Amino acid sequence: MAVLIVVAGCTSNEEAARNAADGFLSNYWKADYQEARQFCTADFAALIDTAVADAGSLPDLIREQMRTFSENTSYEIVAIDAESVENQASIEYELQAAGIEKPLKKRLVMVREGKKYLVDDMN
Repeated sequence: MAVLIVVAGCTSNEEAARNAADGFLSNYWKADYQEARQFCTADFAALIDTAVADAGSLPDLIREQMRTFSENTSYEIVAIDAESVENQASIEYELQAAGIEKPLKKRLVMVREGKKYLVDDMN
């Protein structure tokens, strides 16, 4: 029984990267940037902070349009490569936004810090 618990508790690199990517993306696209930051490296979290601060100076109409876009956006993780580069994972996902026929192909670059994968870049 103890062996099963230990085996069940183990997580592959791919699963760990997927879980972290999902945590980041679900919060990021809900515009919950504070929560999304928890899944980022310190450098990438600082970029998010800067973008959020800059967005605060935009006109209300544009901020409202951005919020509406986020609320009507979904994503699907389509590929994970957590083996090609040591301590790094590449996550490909498709972003489906309202009013856009074809999903947008996007990518996260994640780095492993300790036992966790963290978002280090997004394009």
